[in-house]
Amino acid sequence: MKRLFIIHGYNAYPEKHWFPWLAEQFPQLQTTSITLPNAHAPQLDEWLGAVQQAIGKADENTYIVAHSLGTHTTLHYALTQTTIGGVILVSGFAEKIPHLPILDNFAHPIDDAYIKKTIKKRIIIAAKDDNIVPFSCSDRLAKRIDATMIAQETGNHFMQSDGFTTFPLVAKTLEAML
Repeated sequence: MKRLFIIHGYNAYPEKHWFPWLAEQFPQLQTTSITLPNAHAPQLDEWLGAVQQAIGKADENTYIVAHSLGTHTTLHYALTQTTIGGVILVSGFAEKIPHLPILDNFAHPIDDAYIKKTIKKRIIIAAKDDNIVPFSCSDRLAKRIDATMIAQETGNHFMQSDGFTTFPLVAKTLEAML
């Protein structure tokens, strides 16, 4: 059976933004929204441990949709696996964000070649007007890991406060990926 994991970001939780809506869109999948500890003061080792505990060993039937800092966590998780079916990284990044030094403990190097070998399908969705994770960060990551980039002119950081309690683009992209 195909499994879907939804991974939130900094200052978020599974019931926020468009995450509950997405979980309801795929009743045919075994879907889990992962709660990450200390979302207001995140630590990579804690978040990675929570993801590893929730997912366990990934395989070609494992799919992950992650948002913001959850994308960075997803990439670190992928470094501990041998195969992942696919990931959709929304507002994805894998570097320091200058105006968010609280997140610097996540900025460990990512082995791009290993990511490309391990994650079979890689897609990044990012908005050019994102004021939290600059679009250039998402674009650099897409190029580094040979991910398909779906660039949106607007959408900011795709949060509830940006009007995103649903996100049909993510659902459509995931459906095509499956």
